[in-house]
Order: sequence, then C-alpha cells, then structure tokens
Amino acid sequence: MNHDKSQNNMTENKLEFFYYINYLRALAILMVVFTHLNGLSAYLRPADFQFWGQINDIITAGKHGVSLFFVVSAYTLCRSLFLRSQESHSRLKYFIRRYFRIAPAYYLILLIIFFSVGEAIPDNFYLSSTLSWQSLLMHFSFLNGLTPAHINNFLGVEWSVAAEFLFYLLLPAYFFFILRQRRLFQALTLILTYFAAVVLACWLYLNLKTLTQLGGSFHTILIVRWCYFFIGSHFHEFTLGVVAWFILDYWKFTFNQFFVKILFYLMPLIYIVAAYAEVEYWSGYYSGLIQIGFWGLYFLLLLITFNQRPPKLNRFFNKIGELSFSIYLVHFPIFYYFSQIFYFEGISEIKILNAAIFIVTTLSATVACSFFLYHIVERFGINCGQRLTEFFDK
Repeated sequence: MNHDKSQNNMTENKLEFFYYINYLRALAILMVVFTHLNGLSAYLRPADFQFWGQINDIITAGKHGVSLFFVVSAYTLCRSLFLRSQESHSRLKYFIRRYFRIAPAYYLILLIIFFSVGEAIPDNFYLSSTLSWQSLLMHFSFLNGLTPAHINNFLGVEWSVAAEFLFYLLLPAYFFFILRQRRLFQALTLILTYFAAVVLACWLYLNLKTLTQLGGSFHTILIVRWCYFFIGSHFHEFTLGVVAWFILDYWKFTFNQFFVKILFYLMPLIYIVAAYAEVEYWSGYYSGLIQIGFWGLYFLLLLITFNQRPPKLNRFFNKIGELSFSIYLVHFPIFYYFSQIFYFEGISEIKILNAAIFIVTTLSATVACSFFLYHIVERFGINCGQRLTEFFDK
C-alpha cells in the first residue's frame, strides 16, 4: 500500500514537473513566434499605426525566448541524466533519446524546404542563397553551427538546433564531472564555468570587426550573425540551466514563499522594463554586454520562480509547450511564405485589415502544421528512441 502511494506521488510529481516546464516552453515559443510575426508583418501595417508601435519594444525582446529554451533545456537534461544514471548503458541511451527527440521532425522540415523550394528562407538578418547538398549534409550532421555560411541558411531558425545538439554532446562529461565533486567545489566549478562562458560571449561580441576581417570572402553580415548564433555566445545560458538543477534538485534549496509570491508577480513587470530599456538605453555598442548577462539570469530566476510557485493548470499553455519544438521548426517558413503572398497580392486595400488577416492565417497554419508534425513525426521519433534504448536492457 505504501509502495503504491509512493508510486502515485512520483507520478504526480512527474506530471507537475512537465506541467510547469511546458508553461516555460510555451512562453519561450510565443516570445519567438510573435517577434518574427512582428517583423514580417511590419510592412503590412500603416506607418502611423501607433498601438503596435507602443508594444513593439516588448515584442522585440521576444527574440530572447530562445535563451529561455536553452536554460530550460539544460535543466531538464540534467534531471534526466541524474535520474537515469544508474541504468546500464545510460550515456548511450541518453544520446539515442536526444537524437530521436529532435532528428525526425527536423530532418523532415529540412527535406521539404530543400526539395520544394531550393532556396534559403531569408530573414531580416540573413542573405538568401541557393541551397546545396553540402549544406543539407551539414544540417543533417548538426555541424552547420560551426560555419558562418551554413549556420542558419535553411529555415531561418535552425542555428539553435545545432547549438542544442552540440550541448547534448558536451553535457554528460561536464555534468558528471561536477557531480563527483564536493559541494563547495561544485559551486565553484559552476560559477567559474558560467563566468568563463560569459567572457567568451563578450569576446565574440566585442571582436566582431576582427572576425569580419578574418572572414575574407564571406559577407560581413554572415560573420556578424554567426557570432550571435554560435554556441559559444549562448553556452552561459545552458550553464545557468545546470545551475538551476543543482540549486533546485540536488542541493534542494528552499525559498521564502512570501518572497517567491512577490517575485512571481514582479517578473512580468521586470520583463517589460527590461524590454523597454533594451531598445531605449541598451542599444549602444557596449550596452550589448548588459544583454548578454541580464537575460540568462532573468530566465534562471523565472525558472526558479515557476519551480517554487507553479501557475495554475491551463490546457492551452500546456499544449503549446508540448508543441513548442514543432512550432519552432515550421513557424518561420510559414510566416515567410504567407508574407510574400500578402505583400504581392494582398487581400484588401486596407493595410491594417491585411495585417490582421495575415496574423490570423499564419498563426492558424502554424498551429495546424505543428500539431501534425508533433503527433505524427515527433512522437514517432520519441517512441523509436525509447524502443531502441529498451533493446539494451534485454
């Protein structure tokens, strides 16, 4: 009887864990989606459409939603590594699960773009180019993140998939090295790693001019964007996810619930103020260094807050969190192609009506496609990975 009760508690804890993690994933993908939607629908709106301009700062800061993904991903990966560490072939199983978690859906979208379009999807920061077999192979091997020419030239968003996969490879050795240390050395290692990663990100940011000169025949914009997309510019965010796991799961720190409650309600206000400050005050050359440190720490604090005080269950956000990876893969190609239709043909002579129809149709198409991709392809890949890991238990 006690064993059954213990099992029920474990199941409830697991459901509660994925519930608030899905909330954070939903928040991250909504930030990214509305940032891209805002950029692509800009020319469909009247120039004097003041309402949108008033919230533009908040929407633009949504580009940092990817940083939230990185923090949450590192936290969940540490949790998985630790809980499964006593299994036989645990490292091999970890890599199998990670690969099949992202590869099938990712590969399918790459192939659709490659064979149906043949050209890269340009965004506001990238140059359109003809896709090649070499680039496709770089993406299939997740090595596109190492080269400026291939890092983000298929979907306009795949740079983060490459960074995520490279982190998958690095994490087990880093995680278990820290885990073997005493508590004081664990804390010191995490602090030193975080600051080293921040220094690397700052160095990449401050040496754009030098790196551009070294680029030779590459366009300046490619080097500049590569410095942002490269995993070295985001490793500090992954590190903060590892820090979160040690604080919450391993060291089991407890926080004053009154303080957590206040912080829970303050987080949206902090975001709004930071989003405004980023545009109005942090837009200078050296001010960019503030952004490197601030957003990762903000999302670490958000993760801790949600862990200590999970929001009430909402099926919509829970489902968006489940679909988040599929939404991430399909949203930008869909947004781009719909924007071309509305830009050249339009639906109405009234600009604001065109923008409204564009937003509704693209969001609807994105949700529909991501629903199919998740339930048919992504879940299939997850199940394949699970069955393959079970083979090693026989």
